Amino acid sequence: MNLTRIVLAASLTLSASAYAATAPATAPMPHGTVTLISETTSLAPQHETWLGLHFTLEPGWHTYWTNPGDSGTPPHLTWKLPAGFEAGAISWPLPERLPLAGGLTDYGYQKDVTLLVPIKGGTTASPASSAEVDLQISIVVCRDLCIPGKAQVALALPVRAAPPAPSSASAALFASARSRLPQPLPAGWTVRVSDSKNDFLLAADIGKQTSQAFFFPQDESQIANSASQPVEASPKGFRLRLKKSDELLKPIARLRGVLQVDGKGYLVDAPVTPATGR
Repeated sequence: MNLTRIVLAASLTLSASAYAATAPATAPMPHGTVTLISETTSLAPQHETWLGLHFTLEPGWHTYWTNPGDSGTPPHLTWKLPAGFEAGAISWPLPERLPLAGGLTDYGYQKDVTLLVPIKGGTTASPASSAEVDLQISIVVCRDLCIPGKAQVALALPVRAAPPAPSSASAALFASARSRLPQPLPAGWTVRVSDSKNDFLLAADIGKQTSQAFFFPQDESQIANSASQPVEASPKGFRLRLKKSDELLKPIARLRGVLQVDGKGYLVDAPVTPATGR
């Protein structure tokens, strides 16, 4: 990962106190704020609750997707949870392609974004009138330069034996966040990836002709992030040419990422086969 643009400075440690039970907790961070929100009014043993991290950024600044592209790093979360609970993986919204000076390209988010994380209760979790969910966030935000920082947020949530009840106050935010998540490929869609000397050729059959497509690679150093992705429409889909990264030193077995088609994101995990006639 290229981190040469990150400013070498001491990290900023900022905190916010826990509010009343289920109330959002907001903390400042470099050039923005982050708010921790619960989708339910409680936690429960053997049940899953979703929490949201809503980032609001000053104009011109961005933060990062799971694959940050040519610079920066994605947010890193350190959880302190009630006994018997554990945090799952971040659900990442569809990112933006962010061209930068110097021929670099990042993948990330501007203005605002919500990251969703599941909190799972195990059999050892015990009911409590109030339990604290504490989160420390390490984050990098960039514009013409990159600034690392930290923020700490906490929520007080009761742990109850009954299944968690939805919180009406956060319903709209979670619905909006889920609308931005990439979806599995629709039934009937097929994606094939072939490997040529300098490129990957992604061929998609989606039942209609289109030339509005872009691929975000999940794994770093496979695709040249700043290279164009020429799209050729086909009778039932399109063909997308992806230039290989100069840092890709050996063949890959699968190409994983998010395929954006007509403005919507779809999850791709396709085997890579040799190109015909290679």
